Formats: sequence, structure tokens, C-alpha cells
Amino acid sequence: MAIDRELIKSILEFSKNLNVLYAEDDEVLLKATMPIFEQWFEDVTCCKDGQEAFDIFKNTAKKFDLIITDINMPNLSGLEFVEKVRQIDEDIKIIIISAHDDTDNLLKSIKLQVSDFLPKPYDIIDLAKILKNIQDKSSIFATNKRELKERFERLVENGGHNFNK
Repeated sequence: MAIDRELIKSILEFSKNLNVLYAEDDEVLLKATMPIFEQWFEDVTCCKDGQEAFDIFKNTAKKFDLIITDINMPNLSGLEFVEKVRQIDEDIKIIIISAHDDTDNLLKSIKLQVSDFLPKPYDIIDLAKILKNIQDKSSIFATNKRELKERFERLVENGGHNFNK
């Protein structure tokens, strides 16, 4: 598969400042992806199970921008981990990775407002496309948030009248 250089360039511009929490119990996959993640992201914290990932998420002073997690892991599954994270942070972007495309897991992921679902085995370009999608949604959200703030400020300035001007 040919690498889309513009896609990669765009992803790197977006991701270079992201702090990522990566939960993966598969040593082979971890070793294969870490060199790429270290190039793409500002910082990557690795965990080998969901409980370790949650403990780090909950107890560290570091602010994570993105979570990438496997579903099937020891001690605490990826979905159980995400469920606990959502009790603390409803907005963090989360990508679920799984070798199983089981409908129940997909439905649980949707209910937990996971950003995307990446089936194993995956190509790094597949992950890049997901990151691009997250980037696009983040840009839209930031623009909408800015516009809403500006409208609110105009509303306050005008005493609650004619805020569209």
C-alpha cells in the first residue's frame, strides 16, 4: 500500500503535541507500534493491562489527550477501562483496538462514546486515517466552541438582544 505523504504530514502536525496512553497486552504488537508512536506523538505511556492503564490515568499528573486501548486484556478489559475513564473524563479521545469485531463490543464502544474502533490486524495507514478523522472533528469542535463563545459574548454585550449582529 502506498503511503499518502500528505495524510502523514497532516497527522504529524496534529499529533506531535499529543500525550498518549497506550494499553496493549500483546508484546509483539507493542514492539511493532511503539517506534511509530514515538515518532508521531509527543509522549506515549504504555501499559500492559486495563487496570495498570486506569491507575496511571487516574493517579498521574500528566494530562492525556488520547487513549489507544486493546479490548481483551488481563485484570481489566479495555471496555471496563474506558468505562472508568468516562466517569472522570467524558471528552478524551479514545481509539479501541481489537482482534474481535463482536457486535456487543462495538455497541458498548458506541455507548462509551469511543472516537473510533480499529480492527486487528491493522495497517498504520488505517490508524493514520482514524487520527485524521479525530483531527477533523477536533477542528470542527474548536471552531463551533469559538463561534458559540463569540455569540454568547455578543449576547451579553447587547443585554440579551440581537446577538446575531
